[in-house]
Amino acid sequence: MFSWFKKKPKAPPAPPPSTPAAMEKPPEMIRGKVAFQNGERSWTEEFDIVAALETILTQREFEFARDGNALRLNISGYELRPIMIAFRPLDRGGSSTTSIVRVSHNEMLPEGLFEYQHSTGETIEKSLAAGLEQWANLDLPVLLDAAQPKPSACMAMHMTREKSDEHLPLHRRVLFGPVGHLMTQPPAAVENEEHPYCACCLFTRSIES
Repeated sequence: MFSWFKKKPKAPPAPPPSTPAAMEKPPEMIRGKVAFQNGERSWTEEFDIVAALETILTQREFEFARDGNALRLNISGYELRPIMIAFRPLDRGGSSTTSIVRVSHNEMLPEGLFEYQHSTGETIEKSLAAGLEQWANLDLPVLLDAAQPKPSACMAMHMTREKSDEHLPLHRRVLFGPVGHLMTQPPAAVENEEHPYCACCLFTRSIES
């Protein structure tokens, strides 16, 4: 079992019947202290997801400025807001966390976008760091290249639409970012495979949908 070492705010009123449950906003956790207890011992853990992202950006030699719970990258102008959405203790020790990094830009992404990070670690702090490392390896390179006239980390493809497809932009640039694999049971080797699955395959095999 676990609990927060701070006074919890009153629960918000239930939404009216016409409001779908999917529209409810999930809780957002930035920093805090969590108490755990099992049959052998009790302990506490502290976490600060903004500080964890600061550490990762510093290790990668990014220049940025902190504004409250947001980090603004000097190189691109992106504003990064990391948030922990959920956590749970694991039966064999450690914790599992779900987090996001909400990314916005005054011109390119005024409404922002985000991607979920699901990770595990010996502690909540280490699990969050593992998820943020995933984001820095897979998502951040694409976001940085999208803000530049010429990509430096990702392979790119330029597309020009047919005149009949007026609902599509005339020109598009597709960035192929790093690909992550997660397989509990890897398939057997495929004979005569042209090359291992890559970002280009991911795009070309799903473009029709």
